[in-house]
Amino acid sequence: MASSSIHRTFGIPEILEMILLDLDMRTLLYIQRTCRSWLSMIRDSPAIQKALYFTAIENTPGQEKVQNPLLVDAFPALFKLTDPNNPEDGYKSDEPALATFDMMKNPSKLAAYLRSEASWRRMLVTQPPVRNFAFCTYATGGWGIGRGVFEIHEDPTGFADGLRMGDFFEALVFDTDVDYARCRRKRVIWWKQIPQDGEYFWNVSEELVVKSVDSDIVVSLPYLRSQRHEADDDEKPGDERAMDRIKATYKEFGIQPSRLRKTVEWIEWSHPVWQDLLRRERLEIWYVEVEVAEDPFRHPNRELRLQSFFLLTAKAPEFMIDLDGRRLTGSTGFVGSAVVKELLSAGHKVLGLTRSESGIKQLESQGAEALHGTIENLELLKKAASECDAVIHLAFVHDFADYVGSCAKDRAAIAAMGSVLAAAGGDRALVITSGTMLLPRGKLGDEDDAPDMTNPMAGARGPSEQVCLEFAKQGVRASVVRLPPTTHGLGFSGFMGPFVSVALQKGVAAYIGEGKNRWCAGHRDDAARLFRLAAEKAAPGSIFHAVGEEGVPMKDIAIAVGKQLDIPVVSIPAEKAEEHFGWFWFGAVADNVASSEKTRERLGWAPVGATLMEDIPTIVDFMKSQGA
Repeated sequence: MASSSIHRTFGIPEILEMILLDLDMRTLLYIQRTCRSWLSMIRDSPAIQKALYFTAIENTPGQEKVQNPLLVDAFPALFKLTDPNNPEDGYKSDEPALATFDMMKNPSKLAAYLRSEASWRRMLVTQPPVRNFAFCTYATGGWGIGRGVFEIHEDPTGFADGLRMGDFFEALVFDTDVDYARCRRKRVIWWKQIPQDGEYFWNVSEELVVKSVDSDIVVSLPYLRSQRHEADDDEKPGDERAMDRIKATYKEFGIQPSRLRKTVEWIEWSHPVWQDLLRRERLEIWYVEVEVAEDPFRHPNRELRLQSFFLLTAKAPEFMIDLDGRRLTGSTGFVGSAVVKELLSAGHKVLGLTRSESGIKQLESQGAEALHGTIENLELLKKAASECDAVIHLAFVHDFADYVGSCAKDRAAIAAMGSVLAAAGGDRALVITSGTMLLPRGKLGDEDDAPDMTNPMAGARGPSEQVCLEFAKQGVRASVVRLPPTTHGLGFSGFMGPFVSVALQKGVAAYIGEGKNRWCAGHRDDAARLFRLAAEKAAPGSIFHAVGEEGVPMKDIAIAVGKQLDIPVVSIPAEKAEEHFGWFWFGAVADNVASSEKTRERLGWAPVGATLMEDIPTIVDFMKSQGA
């Protein structure tokens, strides 16, 4: 009789719900397997779903966020409520994080955890939920602060009411901007649950970034000059091994990691300013237990970005700029030498700036006048610009250890030459070089599109376009020529150079996935003619695209290279891109399509040079001759 009464009691939904709500989360998850009625109650009860962190509770002002206790146990390194202002508070180099996760204890646990239907993936990180989280990458090596914010937005699964653990986990493990596993002094800071004062770097970062830290969670990723490349170790650190195991399991299960929407910005600083901030804020704690190395700062992702920017914009193996005029100018690099030839053929007098003796000889052999110097010499640039009717700027300082400094030098050079042209009055032209790779992705870029300032490369280099175009308001015929990533001809040919080099080294011509990503392309002689036309007759404030082909599929490129080299053509998965292509993986996965329709209308320019596919045999033969 008593047993029957108990069963009837448990059969009353309101009473059963009250009893279940009194249980801890782990027990709740276990007992839902007991019977169908309990499973239905747990699944359908809004209150229980909130208690299990599956459904968000209302976020009222001032309400403290409570960490998910099950996630705290399973992912302890991500939920430490420590104070980063305190150097004694558990902040050690090489302290493991991923390797401490419960899933890493044995292979069977890892497999169980990483199932796509595992309940932890759907759990909110906190109640009330966190709507975003930030990461901040910074270093004393000179390239500045990288800051990004991941935002929670509508997604096909319908979990858009807060940060879910699956998304947080996959951003840390798979996102290349975060690169969590490889940072050796990483830390997850529960920002709004720590004292908001103290002599900590975030006080300084707020000053530099000119924004307040408005995220509940900040993933702090400091890299010091003593940061070692992973290849310097005999054995990978535990977190990198853990990351490899996680990625291998994802691949085995056929799981594609999610991709949260994010914004990223890179903020530069000058080294003296940084040192002054260190002194003023007394941040010596960052050097505790750090062996200062003589080697320059090295971090794979940052080096990759710097090298990629060189390939996108400089298009030349050495510094080269440009002065022009009725006397127009160019210099000695891959595109620059073609510009010099084009200008001379049109009857212009050319003054070319070069840093090398060989560059002087090359310019003089072409019939141009040579000026020996570099773009850092602003007074030299001003003097030369004052003697010319137009300036064509094609140079960039390739100092990869100080990329943001190189961008600052570029802007300074543009400002110096533009100011002289503006002061001189009359019909003076300033033409600078940019790249289509700086444009927003996912659409056909055109001349009226601005650089995507959320892209780290565009955020650093894009302002050069703005500096140039400002002189249009001062009477200068200021314009921008954007080159495609494959400006090709006899020579290195932009992206084609490293692509062919990898094919020669690996013995296969590879493309990513189905090979549907595309590179826009243009012949360097067509680009040279566009520079001349821009200098001669561009309207102030114009932007032009030296694009002959809007997008050539990567699979077609790989097939042509494979045929020329007589090597196999293969498809590789996106997750293997960096392993196969090394630093050039960003180019192999890039989908950069751009139009030149408005350029053709505005200048009467039309590409007549060889197509990329027609030029591939020439490019391949050149790279082979260079021992690539």
